[in-house]
Amino acid sequence: MKISVIICTYNRHELLKYCLNSLNKQTVTSDDFEVVIVNNNSTDKTQEVAENFASLHPNVSIFIEKNQGLSHARNRGFYEANSDWVIYLDDDAKAHKDFVERAIWIIENTEYQCFGGMYLPWYHHGKPYWYKEKYGTNRMRYKTISTLKNGEYACGGIMAYKVDLLKKYKGFSTKLGMNGDKVAYGEETELQVRMRRDGIKIAYDPLLKMDHLVADYKLNIDWFFKAHFALGRDQIEMGIAKTNSLSLLMTTIVLIGMIILHLLWFTPKLLKSDYFIQNWMIDVFKKPAKRVGILYTALLNKSRQKYGLNEA
Repeated sequence: MKISVIICTYNRHELLKYCLNSLNKQTVTSDDFEVVIVNNNSTDKTQEVAENFASLHPNVSIFIEKNQGLSHARNRGFYEANSDWVIYLDDDAKAHKDFVERAIWIIENTEYQCFGGMYLPWYHHGKPYWYKEKYGTNRMRYKTISTLKNGEYACGGIMAYKVDLLKKYKGFSTKLGMNGDKVAYGEETELQVRMRRDGIKIAYDPLLKMDHLVADYKLNIDWFFKAHFALGRDQIEMGIAKTNSLSLLMTTIVLIGMIILHLLWFTPKLLKSDYFIQNWMIDVFKKPAKRVGILYTALLNKSRQKYGLNEA
């Protein structure tokens, strides 16, 4: 096997069918790759869907990870892989036909030990009139495979690693990431931060593609604020956001200044026919929500430390 495609899944059996079906239509043969499905304690028909697919495809294996959390499932995936490389694919995504072929090309023709790809929006639940394409993609300015700069991160839902590298860094932090129905982020970013400290280059390839579901709950504007609040919260655990008094003061100043500037910049755009109040709210308050997440979490942690309280 040249590469193992890892699919970590939790209670998405209907969407998992689309994901697995996309891997059945690849431009390379099943001899070149395996599919490792990690069921993270699903209570729906996920196991049935996975077993039905595996019964038809000998390159598919299934594992049940009892420890709840995406990081646990991702770590289980690379430990069970039978190849030197793994590539993670979200269970609510459809790989493009050359997904595996492109990943193998990068492995065989570059020196990167870690690289990510591009996801495009998949509107399985429809698309509101105000929803813009940029909300559902991680499209970057790069036209070909390129080394990401500091502050740029590859998406964990379409990302490949050399297995030895993952073992060296002991995989993903189990303190971070999605856990059941809890929205959380950062395990792949935190891992990239640790790798970069050791000089490891991380690549982004716009030709490595998948279509990623825009879930129904992401079609509401409150999702943008909740997601960025959670991102700010988790950046503290990642070690990206500093929590000393001076840093928190600067974060507060940036927060206030950002809202003022955004109001001045985006409000006139409401006069355009293709710019709606939903776009205005997202543009004005999305990024500040991340700063609110940082401030709230930092102050909450300080309060707990002061009074000797454990986290809930």
